[in-house]
Amino acid sequence: MSAVVAALGDSAELRACLAEVGAQSAVLSGEVVLVLNVPREHVSGEALEHLAMFCDVIDFEPRPGKSNALNRGISIARAEVVAFTDDDTRPQEGWLDALTGPLLGKPPVGGLVGCGGRVVPEFPPETPAWYRRLACSKPTTLLGPRHDLGQDPCTYTLEQRLGQSPIGANCAYLREVLLKEGFRSDLGPNFATGLRGGEDTELGRRLLLSGASLLYVPEAVVVHPVHPARVSLSFARKRFLAHGAERVRLRRAHGLPLPSLRALRARQLGLRWLSALRGLVGAPGHERIVVEQAKLAGMIAEYEGRAPEVLRAIEDRAAPRAD
Repeated sequence: MSAVVAALGDSAELRACLAEVGAQSAVLSGEVVLVLNVPREHVSGEALEHLAMFCDVIDFEPRPGKSNALNRGISIARAEVVAFTDDDTRPQEGWLDALTGPLLGKPPVGGLVGCGGRVVPEFPPETPAWYRRLACSKPTTLLGPRHDLGQDPCTYTLEQRLGQSPIGANCAYLREVLLKEGFRSDLGPNFATGLRGGEDTELGRRLLLSGASLLYVPEAVVVHPVHPARVSLSFARKRFLAHGAERVRLRRAHGLPLPSLRALRARQLGLRWLSALRGLVGAPGHERIVVEQAKLAGMIAEYEGRAPEVLRAIEDRAAPRAD
């Protein structure tokens, strides 16, 4: 097996992640592939020397976008099964063996081409209760992120919610399938577009539509620490704004129904009135309304072709100033 990790640069979290992935990979006689999603000249020689201690292969993908970096990793991976995790996760004991084991069976179980595991968010102590509720409100949520379908193995199905497919922080696929399908570059975290995800969900659903089988493996666990700067309403709003645009792109890609622009605007107006009313009476739940409004705004921006500029504007305002 090959374990692929994509990153924007060196960090303590990345090194810790690679060290654990490398230790588990060595037991399985596998390899660790690191793809840095920046031009080669953006990473110092000293940083590369340190990172090389934890990897078998380091490569660069200068085109912005995590999907581009992941596809680059797939192209240079040498094993028949490719596993993925994020650069800031903490894979738990036995993660890699549990995740890739079903795919390495001879032969793989009935049409099985991919597996997904549990992603458990680790919140900082100061996390407000409303944020925890939002992040844990569904089996799969973008705040955290979180992916937990329970304690028992199960197959992913098209009848589940749209987001119920393996997520990028904890998944593995047959390389031959990945070489054919790959991740869509118009989705996924990308500072050039402002989008923050969707590439993993789209790939999983595309494979399910083709008749392939995907397995949820609860024993394959990674912990995903949540940075303190992210447990705020402003961050949640940004994530849901991008999520709205991603939702429209994903549903269009698979021919799934979407509400009309008129219906979205009507829903948006209704939420404004509801927000104002709750504010007058001091009712709880304000945060959920704010993020729902953000999601609708993202959907409307994508309908109107304005999503890239809207999302980039938010990123620009959030970026630290040079002065």
